[in-house]
Amino acid sequence: MRFFTSQVLSGVNISTETLRHWKRTLPPIRARDGRSEGYTFRELAAMAVIARAVHDLSVPISRFTTFARELFDGIDPLRMTDDYVLCITQTEMRLTNITDMPDSTSLAMVRIAPVIAELRAALAIDPGEGNLQQLVLPLGPKIIPFKR
Repeated sequence: MRFFTSQVLSGVNISTETLRHWKRTLPPIRARDGRSEGYTFRELAAMAVIARAVHDLSVPISRFTTFARELFDGIDPLRMTDDYVLCITQTEMRLTNITDMPDSTSLAMVRIAPVIAELRAALAIDPGEGNLQQLVLPLGPKIIPFKR
């Protein structure tokens, strides 16, 4: 399933200016154009997790630049269980099972499953549809009359 820019903005809850800035900062979406090719649900899920870290935990978006590819590739909306988190320490970020958290005196985390559930609800997507490809039919606006 592919999503347009307007769906990204409403689903991830970011502004147009924020998305433009993120496209300059995050390599996986740098060349994305919401009009022609759109965004995948996986990309929306990654952006929703990043948005949660940026807005709720005050993590600067620049911290995600080197980790972005790993995050966008690692998030699988159909396989993420309640046990998966984005773990953020002073020196690293990683997607991990909550039982494998790094031994650190201070860290922040974003639970993945609730963020994906909120994204699905915002976009009115059934849980099993996260990775389906959108069907594009080559039909024009021409009306064909029905004859009996």
